[in-house]
Amino acid sequence: MSGTHPVPSRWIRSLAAIALALPLSGELSSAQERNGVPAPPASRPREYNPDPGTCKPALMEAAYRQRLAAFQDQSPQVLAQLQRLQRDLTVSSINRCISQGLMSREEAQALAQSLGLER
Repeated sequence: MSGTHPVPSRWIRSLAAIALALPLSGELSSAQERNGVPAPPASRPREYNPDPGTCKPALMEAAYRQRLAAFQDQSPQVLAQLQRLQRDLTVSSINRCISQGLMSREEAQALAQSLGLER
């Protein structure tokens, strides 16, 4: 024997019944509000604070070129959206590196040009 036990079908039916009985997330927050339970607070965005290691133009360029490799099997629309997101994040990272004195404007300009970014 392989050591596994078949799951009785009544368990599967019970789990399905429980799942169908649970409210959807939007319904849960409305039910919470009606019962006087406040909705959970929105998550606070965290600012990325680069360090000297992450602000090296060669490392940023290599990471930029490798990041989307795992998503090449996605549709053109998904790839375009991921590329826009990656561009925005990279430009933001470059700007933070400059503002913290971890990258010179000349280095940033050369990096942006090599990646085809408009800053």
